[in-house]
Amino acid sequence: MCFLQRYRALLLPAIMVLTLTELYAEEVSLEGEAFIGIIEPRQLIKVGSPVLGVVAKVPVERGDRIEKGALIARLESDIEQIEVDLAQTRYEMAKKRYHRQEFLQKKQLGSNEDFDQSAMELALARLEVERRKLLLQQKYIGSPVTGVITEKLVSRGEYIYEQTPIVVVAQTDPLNVEVLVPLKEFGRIKEGMTAQVIPQPPLTGNYTAKVEIVDKVMNAASSTFGIRLRLANGDQNIPSGVKCTVRFMSQKIGHGNESESDAMMVLK
Repeated sequence: MCFLQRYRALLLPAIMVLTLTELYAEEVSLEGEAFIGIIEPRQLIKVGSPVLGVVAKVPVERGDRIEKGALIARLESDIEQIEVDLAQTRYEMAKKRYHRQEFLQKKQLGSNEDFDQSAMELALARLEVERRKLLLQQKYIGSPVTGVITEKLVSRGEYIYEQTPIVVVAQTDPLNVEVLVPLKEFGRIKEGMTAQVIPQPPLTGNYTAKVEIVDKVMNAASSTFGIRLRLANGDQNIPSGVKCTVRFMSQKIGHGNESESDAMMVLK
């Protein structure tokens, strides 16, 4: 019995080492492995007009940075402006009639029917003002996103339809980083992981991006699959349309998340 106890005492540490080694054998690290990617705009938007008309002004040029909501183009809107003014005048008159009927109603000198009629006319006049203002607002086309003008497609004096693109805007915050990686990496790169993004020379900088999409359909011809990362660009300092180097942060997979204490409990 004493021999067996000494044998077990000598053998147990070795078993523990082998077991722990097996448990952590699937621990992998992607850190240091470099993949080639491309930094691209988040999206390219062909900005059009909700209404047809004659272009009165296009205050942007190719290469201009533009904020969300900033004016891209304005259509001729003289008639719409007059209609807003007329609707506003009718509203002011309806409001005066309503207040007059309200005063007579309080003095019991007016009928309920006249008061209700003036209240309805006031409400309709207010809605008409709002409708006319919305029609006028459609003549002003703003940028749907913050980005850069990549193409200017119309000029002042041109007649455009609802399907006519006015400019193309590239959304530059955030940016997409598209990477193709070998099939062997499938399962190792997961959504939510972070990666270092380094633009190609002569550009400089080291940025952190987060994995947003991991393709589930592979490219059989090249034995690769696509990864998309989201790269913040609030200061607009990172250019798009350039190659970059992507290094994913290390991550454990498989049984690598089991603790040493759990392994020791199994051995006991």
